[in-house]
Order: sequence, then C-alpha cells, then structure tokens
Amino acid sequence: ESIKFSPGIFSAKYGQATSGILEINTVTPVDGFRIETISSTSTMELFLQVPWGDEDNAGIFTGFRLTNYDFILAVLESSAEAMDNETILDMTGVISRSPYIYDFYIKTFYRPTQRFEWYVNGFCGNDGVGSTIDNSDVDTSDTIVTDFDFHYFNTDVFASTGFTKLPSDFLFIHILAGYEYWITETKGEIKL
Repeated sequence: ESIKFSPGIFSAKYGQATSGILEINTVTPVDGFRIETISSTSTMELFLQVPWGDEDNAGIFTGFRLTNYDFILAVLESSAEAMDNETILDMTGVISRSPYIYDFYIKTFYRPTQRFEWYVNGFCGNDGVGSTIDNSDVDTSDTIVTDFDFHYFNTDVFASTGFTKLPSDFLFIHILAGYEYWITETKGEIKL
C-alpha cells in the first residue's frame, strides 16, 4: 500500500538510531474482492484480497510467488540436443537443481470497533540452487579432472500477531508478538 524511506531523520516513535528507516504498509483488504496475477517466462504470482463481515470490518490478503527455471532449462536442453550444441548441453547438465523461489504471504485482520483491531501476518519463503559436475566416466590416466557438487538452500518463516486498542482519547495500546525461523544451508565439495 505504501513505502516510506527516511534516510536518517525519522519519527521519534522509532527511538534513537543512526541509520535510516524503511516503513512498509501492506494492503488492508477492505476494497472489495480482488484477484491479481502476474505471469512471465520465469515467474508466476497470485494475490487474493477478500473482505468479509459487516462494513468490511475483517478481511484477508494472501499471495504467492513461484519462480522456477526447470521448464526453461528443459526447453534449452532439448533445443541444444536438436541443434547438437555441446556447449549448451554441458552448461545445462551442470545444473542439478535449477534456481527457484517459492514465497507465500498471508495477512488477516478483525476490527469489531473503530477502537480495537486484531491482526495476524505470516510469511514463508524458500529459495535455492544446485550444481553438480560428475566426471566419473572420464579416463583419468593422463588427464586431471574435477568433480564438483554444490547446493544452496534458504528457508525463512515468520508469523506475527498483535492488537491495537484505543481505550480513551489519550491512551493508545499496541501489543505485537512474533516468531521467525530462518535456516540457510550451503553444501559444497570439490574433488580432484
């Protein structure tokens, strides 16, 4: 919905800091039912916005992104075979797991009155790539060969919930709790 970048001078509500602030406000799903899709050669995205309740006092916004080069590499490899292009075949044969990104996001809120709101946010993202060179079928009697095996995986999951309450015109309460699970793993091996 909005992005605001403050490069060094920002609101006192963020406390003392010496760096900038990037403030991101996601869409609040109150503008009616909406579906948005984005599709390209390597990416497919879908966003769904569903308000519900009386006077749009609750809603859900969810979306996912799928970026995968499996199909592109398969087409490239079959084209290289048809053209008998060894360079492209060698290049595509090295990729044991094509680069990928899988993301999922959900946001929901419930506002029974103008003075109280409860919300939940969640995100799950995965990305990675793999590359393998296997020269086990090469005659090594007079040649030095290298076997290479590399894999990268990244998973990030977080969830947060909170509520805002305005009990009076002079008191505002905002409580937020969240949890994040993040793992990055890189495995690599080179053999001469």
